[in-house]
Amino acid sequence: MSFHERNEQIIRSKVQAVKIWSILLGSVNVLVGLLLVAFPVMFATKLGLTTPNSVVPAALSGIGVLVGAMGVSYFVALVPLKAGKIVWCVTALLHGMVAVSLVWLFEIEWLPSNWLPVAVLGLLVAVVQVAVLRAGWWTSMTKWHNYRVGRDSASHRQTLPI
Repeated sequence: MSFHERNEQIIRSKVQAVKIWSILLGSVNVLVGLLLVAFPVMFATKLGLTTPNSVVPAALSGIGVLVGAMGVSYFVALVPLKAGKIVWCVTALLHGMVAVSLVWLFEIEWLPSNWLPVAVLGLLVAVVQVAVLRAGWWTSMTKWHNYRVGRDSASHRQTLPI
């Protein structure tokens, strides 16, 4: 196997991993967002907020819209594969901010302890996405994608008969 073939194999593996990650996180975020919008009181009691007041359903519905939009953005990142870097930067930032906020609310005892895994998962998602971004995966995948599109379109060009 030549260097070029091995490099292309590595990039294909990266593309596959990024697609799986984006589809998984996008699906989870969309599902949680829909649940928060459609059933905020039930979701609040499941998450340990035993005394939901009148503000909690509205707040959870607003959070649900944000989480659902983050989920949709993961799917948008897959379409041109060029916007993915920006989407991953923004979603990593949002996941990290939510994780830090949840830990802070847990520390000042505004949230029950069963919210801690949500914060840890959010921080883990942010760390993985930042690691992928710092490793330059999106840049190499975009260059490879542009190379393939250029190569495929050049081989399929048809000339008009004169």
